[in-house]
Amino acid sequence: MRERGQVWNYSESKREPQLANYNTDGRYLSEATNFELYNFVREYKTSDEIRRIWNPKKDESVIHDKDSYSMDGGNKVYNFDSFAYQLPESTDFGKLSYIGHFQLEDGTIYRYWK
Repeated sequence: MRERGQVWNYSESKREPQLANYNTDGRYLSEATNFELYNFVREYKTSDEIRRIWNPKKDESVIHDKDSYSMDGGNKVYNFDSFAYQLPESTDFGKLSYIGHFQLEDGTIYRYWK
């Protein structure tokens, strides 16, 4: 029984599905995830969740010029636009906004710009 002055949240009286984000490998992505580094794949509902599946841009990035990289702390750095296309060395990064990066297992860094 509800006491006087007690307020019920709508979600308590009617359980709404919670939104949950996962990458394509099944790893949970928190709200703090930089989703600009991911491409949306699909959305589906389970009994208690709305699941959104995201593919990391690093998995879709293609290096067309393996010799077009810089170094950062001994690691190769390749630069890509927000669509995961490799940017040429002549790119004026001062005119772009940095989105974020992924570091691969071998230490290679993929940086993304828009």
